[in-house]
Amino acid sequence: MKNQMSLKNFLINKIYIDKKVVDSEITENVISKLPEIPYEIVETPPFAASGSIEKKTLYLTENKTDFLKKCPGTPRYICCLYNVLHIAEHCPMECSYCILQVYFNNPYLTIFTNLDKMLDELKEADKKGDIIRVGSGEFTDSFALEPFGNWNEILIPFFSKSRNMFIELKSKLADRSFLKFENHNRKTIISFSVNTNKVHESEEFFSSDIEDRIKVAKEAFENGFINSFHFDPIIDYEGCEKDYEEVVNLIFDNIPDDNICWISLGSFRFIPMLKDIAIKRFPKSKIYYQEFHTGIDGKNRYFVERRIKLYKNIVKFIKKRSKVTPLYFCMENSKVWKNVFGYSPKDSEDLSDFLDYSVKNVAKNY
Repeated sequence: MKNQMSLKNFLINKIYIDKKVVDSEITENVISKLPEIPYEIVETPPFAASGSIEKKTLYLTENKTDFLKKCPGTPRYICCLYNVLHIAEHCPMECSYCILQVYFNNPYLTIFTNLDKMLDELKEADKKGDIIRVGSGEFTDSFALEPFGNWNEILIPFFSKSRNMFIELKSKLADRSFLKFENHNRKTIISFSVNTNKVHESEEFFSSDIEDRIKVAKEAFENGFINSFHFDPIIDYEGCEKDYEEVVNLIFDNIPDDNICWISLGSFRFIPMLKDIAIKRFPKSKIYYQEFHTGIDGKNRYFVERRIKLYKNIVKFIKKRSKVTPLYFCMENSKVWKNVFGYSPKDSEDLSDFLDYSVKNVAKNY
């Protein structure tokens, strides 16, 4: 697995520990797994004067805000109303298109240690009785820092017993640690962000090969977990459609379509500030030098005609292999929906209801 990030080649060279969490189990776990890495106990966030991403520094602290929060979404585009579990910030992988490069003021790999608060929030949410889709892969990768944070040790057992909640663990790492949980009750979705091999090799550093991600997805299916996949960001280049078709075929060669609760599609988009930072950090990347226009959300996007063509081709590849796999767009407008699918959700609530039904239908134990 070339380029794969693991504990063996983890590049941490400094650890900051918030004084309030010195005695936490996660702090003890980190120190025991990185015994040769120097650490410093601090009373205030150590990164106030820092202006760059510092992925070799690990910061342990409390989450003083909510762990469970709605996806920030994009104004005036249709959103799936995902529930984000804010367990950590940043990840050790280096993807040139990653929005997290500009999303947080905090420049360090950060793990929150007060998981008792997280569990309390999840328990309160579960009492409401609605189907709730929760994901831990929005502000970090669900697996990359997990050997230090140990949150899946809490999440998978909790969701297995929950009334109406599902947890989506989304990653670019071919990590198999979740396989030890046999009693997951099909409430855990093992999800992989996928792209073409060309994009992986040129834009997704320290992540697992696409083939390795699909191999682990197959093992997840074989062990009773639900699967999902995210083609996001779809990146335009000459010959990309053929390459995306190969990825689609790889998925359906290995995973039966009735075990996939959804596949999302989203084209490359970015706020202007990200371009300035990314081209300095990834000078060989060419993805920011294509033709874009400014969308209604202020993000740079491919022109709508090109987005529609890309989506139509990838949807055609998917429907050739499966007539039943639920598909949806991440942050697109109704014009794109109607041009590609022939319909559009009425609003974000409508899309959310569709995805709630999709995971319930695939779980088959509801």
